[in-house]
Amino acid sequence: MKEKKEIKLTIPSEYHYDEVAIVVMRLIAHEVGLSIERIENLERCVEEIVVNAIEHGYKGIEGENVVNIIFIFDDKSLTVEIQDFGQGCPAEVFKQIDKKDLKIRRIKDGQARQGCGIFLVRQFVDELAVESTLGQGTLVRMKMFCEKSKEE
Repeated sequence: MKEKKEIKLTIPSEYHYDEVAIVVMRLIAHEVGLSIERIENLERCVEEIVVNAIEHGYKGIEGENVVNIIFIFDDKSLTVEIQDFGQGCPAEVFKQIDKKDLKIRRIKDGQARQGCGIFLVRQFVDELAVESTLGQGTLVRMKMFCEKSKEE
């Protein structure tokens, strides 16, 4: 598999549909050649981000909301893009998440754990990008490289 392939998935913004994204991700990750451990880590990340999109992205927004998931892959990497079209977040929120000390202190102090999901995802994936616009939604892009492509 030399050329990039892309699979697009749109799921309803309802909790039990996150499992559909996970099943598709596992099949692709296996084909790409990720190790079992990395597949399980990516599974946690996909679940976390999809559930965040459902829980936070569309909070207070009525209607038939959806979450788009795009899998882009070749024999070197797998990129998973998860996008909601909900309320979005100010850029400052994600800048704070990048400050590990701030996040650890919040958890120890027992304060709100907002942002912990992204913080944890950052520990498992090779590359992470978050784009969010108030009133338009959030796009999370996670990338994992194959072990064999790292060795080349």
